[in-house]
Amino acid sequence: MITFPILEIGDNGLFVYVMQAALKYRGYSVSINGAFDMPTFAALKAFRHEHYIDGDTVCDDITWKALFNY
Repeated sequence: MITFPILEIGDNGLFVYVMQAALKYRGYSVSINGAFDMPTFAALKAFRHEHYIDGDTVCDDITWKALFNY
């Protein structure tokens, strides 16, 4: 099983690419650039809100599960 890290604004790298690609696949307007920037933050915030995920706007275990429907 793959363990996904908690991502927050300012993070960079492969897992940010994966998160951005998942958000883009789900219809959110976000560039896939590997940088957790303000547009990525806004898309993630909207995704979490639409999926009733409370708390900080980070990509945590609950968010990863919702992004991948598992």
